[in-house]
Amino acid sequence: MKKIGAGSVFKRGLPSLKLLLIMKLTMLLLTVACLHVSAHSYSQDRITLNMKTVELKKIFQAIEKSSDYRFLFDEGLVKGKPRVSLDVQNADINQVMAIILGNTGITYQVMSTKLVVLKESAAETAVNDIQVSGKVIAATGEALPGVSVTIKNSSVGTTTNAEGSYSLSVPDDATLVFSSVGYTPIEEKVSGRAVINVTMQPATQSMNEVVVVGYGTQRKRDLTGSVSSVKGDELARMPNTNPIGSLQGKVPGLTISNSGLAGSSPVVRIRGINSTNSASPVYVVDGVLHDNIDFLNPADIESIDILRDPSSIAIYGLRGANGVIAVTLKKAARGQTRINLQSSVGVQTVQDRINITDAAGFKKLYTAQLANLNAAPFDYTNYTANTNWQDLVLQDAIITQHNLSVSNSSDKTTTYLNIGYTNQEGVLKYNRFERYLVRLNEEIRITKNIKVGGDISGYHYRNTPPGASITNALWAAPIVPIQADADKYYSMPSFQRAQVGNPIAALNRNHKNSIQQGFRAIGSLFAEVKFLKNFTWKSIVYTDLGFASSRSYTRLPFT
Repeated sequence: MKKIGAGSVFKRGLPSLKLLLIMKLTMLLLTVACLHVSAHSYSQDRITLNMKTVELKKIFQAIEKSSDYRFLFDEGLVKGKPRVSLDVQNADINQVMAIILGNTGITYQVMSTKLVVLKESAAETAVNDIQVSGKVIAATGEALPGVSVTIKNSSVGTTTNAEGSYSLSVPDDATLVFSSVGYTPIEEKVSGRAVINVTMQPATQSMNEVVVVGYGTQRKRDLTGSVSSVKGDELARMPNTNPIGSLQGKVPGLTISNSGLAGSSPVVRIRGINSTNSASPVYVVDGVLHDNIDFLNPADIESIDILRDPSSIAIYGLRGANGVIAVTLKKAARGQTRINLQSSVGVQTVQDRINITDAAGFKKLYTAQLANLNAAPFDYTNYTANTNWQDLVLQDAIITQHNLSVSNSSDKTTTYLNIGYTNQEGVLKYNRFERYLVRLNEEIRITKNIKVGGDISGYHYRNTPPGASITNALWAAPIVPIQADADKYYSMPSFQRAQVGNPIAALNRNHKNSIQQGFRAIGSLFAEVKFLKNFTWKSIVYTDLGFASSRSYTRLPFT
């Protein structure tokens, strides 16, 4: 009985022993697993990486793939930052961040969840842009339009409107420079101010300058009327085929609108629109009246005076009712020989394009119109494109100018020669304008009181008009594809086919179909005699000859 009892107890305890062994084995496996996980976690905190000259964003992505760290940052924060190289083995995150963010102005913070948050450093965020506005007035209290308001040592700026008001986004530690022809420039530190009003004083240092008025020349200090003067050096720095285009934004009260066509003359308004046959001002070049000054080289101009006062322009009668622009051309300096080469390159672009709807918006609007008219809906099966015709016909246009001038002066003779070349593209594709200019000015002093001379200018131009208009591109439906292949173009939908054609088809079909060219020669000869004490007799013979021709042909329409 005892043996049996003993055997019975032993058999009952065997499963418990097995269970104990199983539990111990399980604990051992769990411990090994935990050690493995711990070792794995430790290894994921260390970074081994080798990358050469890459963007910051790509380095962050590589760290995320090889570790448990994740990055949070604004795309604009790292955009434009210099590329960096990284070569580390089993490195700490702080060591890595110190290497890649050393010269970027970016700081970081590692969160407990291993999220790395990037932000601008205090030095970078110290300067913030603020909106500054205000009004510019003269010492007399009247508003000053056309005043240039720029950030010092930068090209960022604006001009005041007709009420003398302006608005500009600037750094809060910037300095604003207010400048206008005939007034002393003013500098104002922003220092966090949102409103800066300025009162400008007349430029006293320019009061002794001689300006052209209708009845001769006068010193500025003696003028009571409204006369603005711009030096020729300012015009020569602006790449325009027409010198008047360079006056835009420089003279208060002078409105200039450029069409964007290569070689075109700007629309000029000085005293608004009057009841005369033309609203354009009259141009006076060295005392001779002209309807335009397209023939002048901007590098040939010594100064331009804009006359707005009735007393100054009364001598020109009805022709001066819209204002007068008096131009003084350069001549050789006494006792000097100079050779000057000047070149400029500029880019013209359409900054403020007209907002037009896309294909989806057009379909929605046209479908609603048809529904309001109780008309059948339009079938868009063949019109599934989304074309922005405005972007397709416009381009960034390059304009280049080159001028070579030679001047020589002696006791008896004065000679000035200028040769210029201009090549301008239009903002509409395939529009181009070329011009060659030459001017010779000669003066011979026969005696102390007698001198004769002449001034001859000539130019030749060649113009290639654009093959389409911006109006056609704005009207064309955006649902039409550009073209089927190189020689076939999709037609416009039936609802506008009669009024609007495919702009790209018109542009390519009319490319170089028309060429306009012309010649113009302007010359004058004079003789001047001084007699008695205060008398001068001067006689001028003047001529203006122009020849223009054009040729064109019409291609067969694309099928």
